[in-house]
Amino acid sequence: MADLYPHKAEFEPLYLPGETVHLVKADGELDVEIKAIDAMPRYQANFGAVTAATWSLNNTDTNLRLNKMELAQFRIIVIDDIQLYLSNPASTQHWRSSLTRFFLPQFPDDDNFLQHFIFGASQFYIWEDTNDPSFDIYPQRTLASSRVWFMGYKFSCRGISTRGVRTLYVNSWPSGSAK
Repeated sequence: MADLYPHKAEFEPLYLPGETVHLVKADGELDVEIKAIDAMPRYQANFGAVTAATWSLNNTDTNLRLNKMELAQFRIIVIDDIQLYLSNPASTQHWRSSLTRFFLPQFPDDDNFLQHFIFGASQFYIWEDTNDPSFDIYPQRTLASSRVWFMGYKFSCRGISTRGVRTLYVNSWPSGSAK
């Protein structure tokens, strides 16, 4: 079984072929078996020009969409000097406490500990093409671009009738009322 700690600095696939997963999605639950893994080395998204101290809200990138019965495990490196928030519905955001949202800063180039932590903490998951992830961007100064890199793993899955061994919240985070 793949290592149970998903946010470690080394970036490995969360699941291996043959493992089963209980997916909890915003619109229901599904049990799947992992059939295959494909590496997705790096993709650069540019959310465009941003104005200093002004929110750019609900930026989506449809290039992250998947095919049917595919799961993705992504991590993010923020290239430009922006704060990047993963913006799922407020009740299900996973980069959030009860009072505030947490953000990814521009990736540091000189602090090894912070690099490892931020890279591990940036991990999120997508199931099929059901919910495009949305990102809110806050720049300290006006910038001509707001670029980020996405990298990760894509998993081909098949539905199963038994409950998956591990549970994964996809496009959401459990609220206080979750099962």
